[in-house]
Amino acid sequence: MPAPTSSTVLSSDDAVRFLQRVTFGPRPALGGRRSDVDHLISIGVDAWFAEQVARPVHETHLDHVLAGAKLSSSIWGAFLDGDAQLRRRYAYALSQIFVVSSKDLFEDQVANFADTLEAGCFGTYRQLIETITRSKEMGRYLTYDRNRRANPPGSHVPDENFAREILQLFSIGLWRLELDGTRSTDSAGNPIAAYDQDDILGLARVF
Repeated sequence: MPAPTSSTVLSSDDAVRFLQRVTFGPRPALGGRRSDVDHLISIGVDAWFAEQVARPVHETHLDHVLAGAKLSSSIWGAFLDGDAQLRRRYAYALSQIFVVSSKDLFEDQVANFADTLEAGCFGTYRQLIETITRSKEMGRYLTYDRNRRANPPGSHVPDENFAREILQLFSIGLWRLELDGTRSTDSAGNPIAAYDQDDILGLARVF
C-alpha cells in the first residue's frame, strides 16, 4: 500500500492496513464510538494525524501504578483500548531504543519513564535526548546519577556507561554508514568505527 495522502480515498482494507502500521490495530465500534476504520475513512489521513498528535493522555501509567494497578495492565490497556493510539505506538517504538529495566528500577520508576516517552515522543530528537538525559530513571539505570567529575590525580574517572549508550544505541551507532545504509569501509575493506575511546571519555566528562 502506498503512503496515503490527504487526497487518498481509503478503502476499508487500506484503512485496516494503515491502522495496523501506526497503532496497535483498529478497534471495533463500542458503545457510542465508531470503529477506528470508519472514523479514519470519514475524516482522512491528514485529519487523523492532526487529531492523534493533539490528543493528550489523561491518565498516566504512573497514575495507575500509584492507584495499585500493575504497570503491565496499564500498558496493555493503553495499547488495546487507549484513545491516544499514535502516541502510544510511537512511544513503544522509542522504548525499544531508550531502554530501562524493571530489574534495576521500581515499578513506579519504570511507569514514570514510560510516561516521559509518551509525553515527549512528538518533539524533536534534540528535545527527546535532553529529556531522556535528565530522566532520574535513566540516570539510575545507566549509572550516571550523581556522577562525579574526574579526579586530576587519576584515582577517579567519570562513569562512561551513559556516554557509551548515547553513541552506540541512542544516536550514531558503532559504524560509519553510507547514504544507502551500508557500512563505510577503509581502503582495505574494513568497516570504519563511528567513534573511539577518546570520544567516549570526552562525552563522559559532559555528564
